[in-house]
Amino acid sequence: VETNQRRIAALTNGINRLSASSERWTAEREQLSKEIAGAEAAKGVAAAEHEKQRDSFKTEETRLLSLVDEIVEAHKKIAEVPASSLISTLQEKVAVKSNRSWKNSQAFLQREPKPEGVEAVLDGLQTDVAANLGTLRSKETQRVQSFQSMMKDKNAEMKAMQEQKQDKTEAIADAAQKVSDNKVVIAN
Repeated sequence: VETNQRRIAALTNGINRLSASSERWTAEREQLSKEIAGAEAAKGVAAAEHEKQRDSFKTEETRLLSLVDEIVEAHKKIAEVPASSLISTLQEKVAVKSNRSWKNSQAFLQREPKPEGVEAVLDGLQTDVAANLGTLRSKETQRVQSFQSMMKDKNAEMKAMQEQKQDKTEAIADAAQKVSDNKVVIAN
């Protein structure tokens, strides 16, 4: 009888430990579920922001490419159209991203409105716009790479949390089975 009482006490202690562990694992599993949901939401926000930035890049890239095309067209019209007309046509578009080169070009043209002067200004503007386009594309490439890296890291983090959650689920099931087995032994 004494041996059986000690065995029952040991099994009861085991049941209590397993029950406490199961409760802790359940709470940890629920916390992991919340963290996974938070990570999913963060990915959604990041993807939306990525799309917004991509659209902004595409708009600016299109604007700069259009400006290059207009500068090339202006080169073709130098002999036909007065310099002031060509420059005023481009002025609004270039002024959107006002820069030192444009301001210097305006001052130069006021002194030198000859076709050679206009060509020099247009060449300078085209160089500036091409440089801005190159910088813009480089930054976009870096931003896309950073986004992809962040998403890869977030996916790995989420996978690890899913695996932990699965481990907790299995541990809870094992604990429930052991509790059930211990209760059967105690009942007999």
